[in-house]
Amino acid sequence: MKVDPKTGKYPYKNMFDAMAKTAAREGPQNLWVGFPTFYIRIAPHVMIHLLVLDALNNSFAKYHH
Repeated sequence: MKVDPKTGKYPYKNMFDAMAKTAAREGPQNLWVGFPTFYIRIAPHVMIHLLVLDALNNSFAKYHH
């Protein structure tokens, strides 16, 4: 956030104030603008991470049981 040069104050008090003002100004659908990009970017990372974690857990389970 940048301080408003005219008032010297921040535009939002907290996260909920920012969400409420954004929803009132642009509509509630604009709260989700970045979600598709985030999901497409993060989904492969999560899948690889979980597959590697599962493989490591299985290999360690063979030696510790």
